[in-house]
Amino acid sequence: TALIVKVKLSDLEINEKYEEFMETYPKGKISKEEFISKAKSIVGEKGCFPPESLFRVFDEDHNGSMDFSEYMLATNCANLTSKEDKLAWIFNVFDEDAGGFIDAEEVEKIVVSLFKMAGTEVEQEVLYACVKNIQEAVDVDGDGE
Repeated sequence: TALIVKVKLSDLEINEKYEEFMETYPKGKISKEEFISKAKSIVGEKGCFPPESLFRVFDEDHNGSMDFSEYMLATNCANLTSKEDKLAWIFNVFDEDAGGFIDAEEVEKIVVSLFKMAGTEVEQEVLYACVKNIQEAVDVDGDGE
């Protein structure tokens, strides 16, 4: 599955983590408060991204909780140290189909998420301008990927 590719764990390791998650959170969801507390114990104070920011990004439906997949993606950044590792993590998170490319829709999600992590709200036209600038800079052959 895409989760295996994104978190670079085996199917067995993911199943074990799923069982642990469901034991701890039988409803299949972790609340914001639980996530922040748990993330601080996993990531520590030197985490690559603040837990509050990770939660803002991965609670896509803004219901105040995360499911197992969202939780795994958010906490997978625990051991990232280099800039390259962090960029690879961001790429893997937003390459939703794990196809090895980020399309225009996925670029928009990256930009929105980065603004969310910064706690900044922007107007739609600023968002579109950022997305267009990124696409022009990285899509050298103009194929949309």
